[in-house]
Amino acid sequence: MPVNFDDKSAHEVKVFDKLLRAAQGHLLSTAIRHSEAFVAAAESNRTVLDIKKSEMVCSGKQFDLAMTSINAVYHQFITEIKQLAGKGI
Repeated sequence: MPVNFDDKSAHEVKVFDKLLRAAQGHLLSTAIRHSEAFVAAAESNRTVLDIKKSEMVCSGKQFDLAMTSINAVYHQFITEIKQLAGKGI
């Protein structure tokens, strides 16, 4: 699973697309996107899930980006697990 992915970087998008093609479905297609919220959380020895938006350790936009990214990856991960469980794998 790609992490710290910057979808505004043409190079990173190109590399991510190559990874997805090479992995042929064996890689989560949702990435944890780059956000200053991860840096701020790490500096206080916490995760993004441990901080509150009201703490203002980063901008609200960066906090929302991090949370949206984590939720998207979580939902894809759960969906993949359920599909595998349904196949009996």
